Amino acid sequence: MAENSIFTRCAIEGALFNLLPEIEPSRYPAIVEAHTLMQNRSAAEQSDWQRLLPKLAVRSNGNSFQQATVWVASHTGPYRLILPFLLINQVPTLAIIDRRVAEAQRSRFEGELNKLCAARGIDRSRYGFVDSGDKFAVLRLVRWLRSGGSILIYMDGNIGIEGLPSSELVTVPFLTVIVTGK
Repeated sequence: MAENSIFTRCAIEGALFNLLPEIEPSRYPAIVEAHTLMQNRSAAEQSDWQRLLPKLAVRSNGNSFQQATVWVASHTGPYRLILPFLLINQVPTLAIIDRRVAEAQRSRFEGELNKLCAARGIDRSRYGFVDSGDKFAVLRLVRWLRSGGSILIYMDGNIGIEGLPSSELVTVPFLTVIVTGK
């Protein structure tokens, strides 16, 4: 077994042991296998997400996504496909991203959105990113929701808290750990 695979197995089993102690350890190998399969599929989907675009359109059967919604997604699996999914289905959306992600990957994400909007004739101003570390982020998000836009949040905890004093943080019990946030 490759060193990375051993690390992944240990990390998953450790998380299961700490966060979901009610799961019997005898079930860990099957959970690790399912997780690995999902991550491999996710990597394949994300590396060639343009190929998947035709499959992302939803036939709404008269239902509308056009009301303000807060979309919450796990930060695992094919999570990068969620914003293109919302864009293709014409749901105006701002995604909240961590400052480190904003600094490292924002230009790539913005470029992908620009191409997708241009190819489909979609108003680019209806889609974007909000840096969670921006002191005006909450105000911008509230205004966006009031205007009918939707928000996409990736649930990975501790987002946007770098450098903040504990007096400005909120703690939330999550499974068997405490997650902090603004």
